[in-house]
Amino acid sequence: MQKIHVSLQSSSYDILLAHNELAEMLKGYRESWRQYDQIVVIPDEHVWQLHEHYFREAMTMNGLENYLVKPIPAGESSKSIDVWEEVQTFLLQQNCNRNTLLVAFGGGACGDVVGFIAATFLRGVDYCQMPTTVLAHDSSVGGKTAINHSLGKNLLGAFHQPIAVLYDSSFFDTLSEKEFRSGFAELWKHAWLSDANWLQELEISVLQNSWRSIPWVAELTKGIQVKVSIVERDVFERHERKYLNFGHTFSHALEKGIGYSEISHGEAVAIGILFDLLISAEKGFIPHQLVKEKITFIHSLGYPLNKVSSVPFENYYELMVRDKKATKTGIQFVLLHTIGNPVVETIEKKLLLHAYHLFQQLIEEVAND
Repeated sequence: MQKIHVSLQSSSYDILLAHNELAEMLKGYRESWRQYDQIVVIPDEHVWQLHEHYFREAMTMNGLENYLVKPIPAGESSKSIDVWEEVQTFLLQQNCNRNTLLVAFGGGACGDVVGFIAATFLRGVDYCQMPTTVLAHDSSVGGKTAINHSLGKNLLGAFHQPIAVLYDSSFFDTLSEKEFRSGFAELWKHAWLSDANWLQELEISVLQNSWRSIPWVAELTKGIQVKVSIVERDVFERHERKYLNFGHTFSHALEKGIGYSEISHGEAVAIGILFDLLISAEKGFIPHQLVKEKITFIHSLGYPLNKVSSVPFENYYELMVRDKKATKTGIQFVLLHTIGNPVVETIEKKLLLHAYHLFQQLIEEVAND
């Protein structure tokens, strides 16, 4: 079992990672969890259908049998005002109080909405993250919680740290190839932000192994350590934590423009990273050849690069202007001077339009090679 401690001024907690050891992870929390007046488990309904027995067995083994369950829809559709209100109403009807613990049991979307519910119910209650996807290694750590608005992704949210993150990779056994691709993108992001050697090793590993045979606990531990080190220095994303948005400005516009049901968050992030790399090359920071190599790499893994051209640039631009990372002076992007050396820059529309057309051209070239 791997253990990572998150030490913040306002709160501290542990992240535990292991394979098929949920009951063992819970052992260290059973006494403190018994002190809550209510425990409410809020699972992704698809995850609950697949893993209810394993979850209940782990809770029972630790004497934690008195809890309520309120499933929510699977995927990005759960991050809505309607779902947020429905769960708030459920908690109020069950007479939950401030001494209530919520447990987010599912992927990144589930963790986001449950975290926001915890942040806003009675002005804030405790919650635990139990991520079940590779992608959720990023969203479950650091206390960012949010739901979507009709005008954009993650526009309504709060910073609210969990009391623990219990991460059992045995849940990956039921993931699809698309979900592995989605999760790998955030891990790839952490490698770009931190270590050229790890980036190379990670890419070799994914090319030489099947998705299921990658040593996920070891790799995810590295990714989480990168994020934790940044979050500890900048909890509220005023400075350095903005680097973790690498690939996310264009990806959020891509998700909204194409449709959340048409492309996964991680698939969009991988494409967004490529777009950020291209802008970095246009600014003279990195060689253009590196960008084409990475487009080829991402294409070889089956990411849907062909979807980029399905939305006109002006639509993407309008969505990026509305993004929460945009400022009065323009749209912020995370660029790379070198691997492990990110910088936040405001990019003007003219360069974005040029980069978009060049991106389309490079994608077409790689697809036809």
